[in-house]
Amino acid sequence: MSNIYRIQVGCRGVITIPKEWRDQDNISDGDVLNLINLSGDVYVISRRRSKIGQVANKLANEWEKSGETLDSMLSALCEGRSD
Repeated sequence: MSNIYRIQVGCRGVITIPKEWRDQDNISDGDVLNLINLSGDVYVISRRRSKIGQVANKLANEWEKSGETLDSMLSALCEGRSD
């Protein structure tokens, strides 16, 4: 089975998940899925709620506690790459 399908958006924004995938993953009428926009034209459909936001917030809190900033980490990365 291919892992790429071309789908068409129908009336009122309805999309159809291919039957092969619905059968394979036990997706039934009424199931709730998450549509995640990764970047402009890249989307992911998932059964689970994304934890990316939670992980990003946790990292930001840890960096803040340790006194790190994005600028300091980028500077360290650039220094490491120039060695």
